[in-house]
Amino acid sequence: MKKNLLLMCFAITLTAVSCKKPGCTDEAATNYDEKAKDDDGSCVYNYTGDLCLWYNSTTSSSLVSDGITNLTVYVDDVEVGNMVPSEWAIGPECYGENRFTTSIEFGNVKVKEIVYVVRDQTGVTRFAAPLTINADECNSRQVYY
Repeated sequence: MKKNLLLMCFAITLTAVSCKKPGCTDEAATNYDEKAKDDDGSCVYNYTGDLCLWYNSTTSSSLVSDGITNLTVYVDDVEVGNMVPSEWAIGPECYGENRFTTSIEFGNVKVKEIVYVVRDQTGVTRFAAPLTINADECNSRQVYY
């Protein structure tokens, strides 16, 4: 009888402990564990946000008249793409026609401070600014020359 009682207590204890499996319980996380019952703070996220840079016809005309043929965009000192000075846009819209848009990785944060720099074909900085951008949003910025 004592042996059966001891086995039953052991089984109940084991079941109770196993029900509290630690892990990531947030379905939005990249390491979500559906078997986890106790969130242990280990969740990992891969938030991203879009940065859109654009300029109007006045800026485009000024760039072209100054002989600028290519613009290279850097985010936090990393080259992310190019813009064509003769192609301009009306209004902010990520991934719209004649706009430069790049996706920024945020990791586990939802707000990120970046610095963008745009240089011409000779390496001269034409546009530069710090910018606070938000994950899961189109963060649009008109640049002026």
